[in-house]
Amino acid sequence: MFLFLTCFVFACLFSLLCSLLEREFFLFGSPIQRSPSPAMHNAGFKSLALAPLFTYGLHDTTDVLDIVKRMQAPDTRFGGGSVTIPLKVDVMAHLDELSPAAQAIGAVNTIMREDRSSSPRWKGDNTDWLGILRPISKRLATLNTDKPASELTALVVGAGGTSMAASYAMRQLGVGQLFIFNRTLEKAQAVASRFHAQALAELTAETLARVDVVVSTIPAQAGFQLPDHLVAPRADGSKVVVLDAAYMPPITPMLAHAHASGGALCIQGYEMLYEQGIEQFYRWHKATQVWAVDEEAIKEACRQHVPVEQRLTQA
Repeated sequence: MFLFLTCFVFACLFSLLCSLLEREFFLFGSPIQRSPSPAMHNAGFKSLALAPLFTYGLHDTTDVLDIVKRMQAPDTRFGGGSVTIPLKVDVMAHLDELSPAAQAIGAVNTIMREDRSSSPRWKGDNTDWLGILRPISKRLATLNTDKPASELTALVVGAGGTSMAASYAMRQLGVGQLFIFNRTLEKAQAVASRFHAQALAELTAETLARVDVVVSTIPAQAGFQLPDHLVAPRADGSKVVVLDAAYMPPITPMLAHAHASGGALCIQGYEMLYEQGIEQFYRWHKATQVWAVDEEAIKEACRQHVPVEQRLTQA
């Protein structure tokens, strides 16, 4: 009888402990049904033996109050989340704290829970810029050049929300010159003014003869391609590093053209996606004292959404 009661008490305590440790994470935004994020983060949980206590799912919504309800629910198990369009800006007003990156970029893609008192505090961060910076830094390191970052020229294509993260990333990289291109000059100027950059409404050899890094932040369906003179093979053997933030389709028209031109090192959007996801993982689990992150598990889960024949690189 004593053994039975002991086992029963232990089971109850274990169940209570599990309920206290359970955390639910979500991707908020719309449309998100094709997102690899659940596969990525659940693979990360599994690799650290956190599943099924920690789970990551989709919450398709355009209403920021759906996020607020999860944050304010009594005894909430909500551990944090990813935020995508159209909620990256709207959610900022409902958070207790914003990181310097989120403030500079003007958008949040990561919500973190901090249990400092009886009720959780919610902090907003932005890891999109790190999703851009990490792969670009890796590619630059492979180039045989002694050119310091301060002598690099970068071009950001587009003037929407992601262009802010891209511009911030280039400034954190330390590039000497930064150009923002958009066919509507006023929009390019609005971004350029925030990041001490120069706005362009056209890309000709006269306006921009050479660049070292290009980040495109426009939708793939726009069909944009870089002019030949920016991606053609160079006499000195150097190459331009080109990243497309769009990950559907995996090979965008811009990347297809740049890759075929022979003068570019191309980075597909899915690489940016898993790099920013890894940074999210670090931020969520710092608060729960889970320091180790199996980055390769997260990367591979994302790669599985990209057919092998549509991968330009294996990073």
